[in-house]
Amino acid sequence: MELFIWKESLTDVRSFFRLRTFDSLRIRDFRFLWATMWCTNSSQWVENVAIGWLTFQVTQSALLTTFSVGAGAIPYLVVGPVGGVLIDAWDRRKLFLTALALSFIATTIFAAVVLLDLVRTWHIFAFMLVSGSLRTFRYGVEAALVSNIVPRDRLINGFALNTFTGSATRASVPAITGLLVALIDVGFTLVVSVLLAGFALLVAFPIGSRPQMKHSVSLTTIVRDIAEGAQYLKKTPKVIVLTILTVIPILLIAPINIGLMPVYTQEVFKSGPEALGLLITAIGIGMSIATIVLASVGEILYKARAMVLSLIGTALGVLIFSQISVLPIAFIVAMGYSTVLMMVYVIHSGAIQEVIPDQVRGRVTTLLSAGFITFPVGTLLVGSLAQEFGARTAVVVAACAMLAVVMVFVACYRRVLTMT
Repeated sequence: MELFIWKESLTDVRSFFRLRTFDSLRIRDFRFLWATMWCTNSSQWVENVAIGWLTFQVTQSALLTTFSVGAGAIPYLVVGPVGGVLIDAWDRRKLFLTALALSFIATTIFAAVVLLDLVRTWHIFAFMLVSGSLRTFRYGVEAALVSNIVPRDRLINGFALNTFTGSATRASVPAITGLLVALIDVGFTLVVSVLLAGFALLVAFPIGSRPQMKHSVSLTTIVRDIAEGAQYLKKTPKVIVLTILTVIPILLIAPINIGLMPVYTQEVFKSGPEALGLLITAIGIGMSIATIVLASVGEILYKARAMVLSLIGTALGVLIFSQISVLPIAFIVAMGYSTVLMMVYVIHSGAIQEVIPDQVRGRVTTLLSAGFITFPVGTLLVGSLAQEFGARTAVVVAACAMLAVVMVFVACYRRVLTMT
């Protein structure tokens, strides 16, 4: 009898300590979706590094270089809500494949323009707007597919693994891209992005369709359906509060990590595309660490509190980064603050998808993604500061601003610290 109890206790202990890191990968369709995300995120990071460097070489402007990346978020205001209606009304698998195919075509055309040496500043911004529109739509479909494929009790794990594809590719692809830009120039580097986008489309085909309520769409129903999604948000303050917490770093830190980094690398570290790629890689490694930890841990009780602490840690980490002029040390600090930052995004994704009903999932998810419109606003603010006072000063101001905003938000809304 005692032996039986001992064995039972040992089983409970093993179950408690069993890592849940790859639980969602036991599901066939999630494996194909995960593989697709590896390809699309790799393609996107090749684009981000190559186009960031290209823009700075073409314009020699810190403002335009930073804003070129931010321009891709402008379509969130229009594409997001309308796309959400389509995601709830039409077959999500077909919509996903369509978005992937259009992204492949757009990237191919832009790469050809660069290879033929025809690129002008307006070409870069036009491509970023088109690419941003398709990315906005694809993100909404992707979130809905993850929520349909992965059981509710594994959603944090599913979204952490899905997010891991972005952070892990960020940890490897930018460094390789920086070397490619230095060796074969931007045009041929973008060909790599085209190949990855095409491979993503092929890998996505085996993903199966999921049962969902479908209906016809017209101008009248689009307005009505968007209003229905907004009404749900009005009745669910928890979702809004958690989303506000993610908007803060999108406004103030993301413009540094993505848009300003080419300027910062050249101005502060006096280095070229190779160092730029390594810095972005360091940020990606940190984000990968965060996603692995959250995928292994699974459930977090006080989600909003964890997000607030992560935001404070991020702001302090960015402040330390701004005071460093030695590249190896900068890599380590960037890795550290990005680890903490990524926890904000992953916890948010899993938490809101747990509570959103499937019949409004697409609309609510894409309405919430409208918060990304703060990203181009942030790129303008950070880019203007860098243009006027230098890249280092811009980073210091942005980090201090984030710290102040988080403190004020918590002071005004204390309930956020006990929100589950």
